[in-house]
Amino acid sequence: MNDEHKLKRASNYDVLFARIEPDLHYGEQVLWAGQPTAWRTLLPYSESLVGVASQLFMLVVILDVFDVIGFFPDFRLSPFSPFVLFIVGSLLISLAWLPLSEFVRSFGTIYAITTERAIISKPGFGGRALISFGAVDIDEITRRSGSAGRGDVLFYSENYTVNLRNRGVTPRERRLGFFGVTNARYVEELLIDTFKRQ
Repeated sequence: MNDEHKLKRASNYDVLFARIEPDLHYGEQVLWAGQPTAWRTLLPYSESLVGVASQLFMLVVILDVFDVIGFFPDFRLSPFSPFVLFIVGSLLISLAWLPLSEFVRSFGTIYAITTERAIISKPGFGGRALISFGAVDIDEITRRSGSAGRGDVLFYSENYTVNLRNRGVTPRERRLGFFGVTNARYVEELLIDTFKRQ
């Protein structure tokens, strides 16, 4: 990677650097800073969003079946009745809370690569939440990018379990990293040069 690329910065680099600087260690230098494209931060939660859509579809089917067979003869269900709105609202809040909160937080999220670590800094209640990934944390670095060069650079695997009714506890893996960054190829190369070629 040539010196011109190493000096390449995000257009609002000074603002991002000012937010990251208080969290830097002594002698640590920022090599790159950027922000995500908001909708791309929903990708790790795509399963949850599919769950929201399928639950809403099943609710509509069940309500239609109840209406057709006259399950509640004295109780007419309309799509905008308080009962239906309460059920739909509860489902949406419970299933979509985490993805939607991540989407809202993405507008204040900052990504950075320093001489020591990769950083994800997110706004939270009472301050910022900082997640650091050192060289030992960064596993396989993968890039997904489009024709305009914007894309995702993933470098950390988070393992979790899902309790499925028919299959019991099922292990899952979620890839984390920088979502929707400009010039994803440059960010990938910088991560490799900084943490994998030592």
